Amino acid sequence: MHFGPATRRASIPHSTTTFSMAPSTPSPPPRTPKKHHSPYKRARIIALLEAGWSQRRVARREGISPGTISGIVSRYRVQKSAGSFQCSGRLQIFIERDIRHLIRFIGQDLSIKSEELKEKTGLACILYIIRREFIWQDIQHYTALRRPKLTDQLTVKRLTFARLYMRKPFAYWQRVVFSDESTVARGEKKR
Repeated sequence: MHFGPATRRASIPHSTTTFSMAPSTPSPPPRTPKKHHSPYKRARIIALLEAGWSQRRVARREGISPGTISGIVSRYRVQKSAGSFQCSGRLQIFIERDIRHLIRFIGQDLSIKSEELKEKTGLACILYIIRREFIWQDIQHYTALRRPKLTDQLTVKRLTFARLYMRKPFAYWQRVVFSDESTVARGEKKR
């Protein structure tokens, strides 16, 4: 926008007043997310405590705080189990052992379906969790592209090409690179 001489804005002198503020309090440190321990680790902690170990000794051995040990013990007394209960709104998180178990079954049968995998591994989870884990581990099945059928026109073109180059010497074909590559657009449903 252009301002002509008649429409120029008047300049306002800057104020020399300074404002004093109370010293600001430092912001609290960012809150770390709660660490969920596997049922196997919780069961191991309970077993060590039942074997006579102190909470502090178990905490040092497992590398977690004594307060966490105390929380695991109190939950164990109420639940009578070290297993994980499904919480509303929170999807199950697999532990390393479950992931290795899934990958082992996938290695045995590359075309295994999620339903079969859930049944074979005995994991108590919904199928979405298994599929989500596959995506996180970058293990996915891709449907093969369907190539168009050979039409009469393409058949004639191929036959003409074959007759034209059929009698070329071996040295000629050593300079040719054959490639079976095709263009793939990831994440799109286009062919």
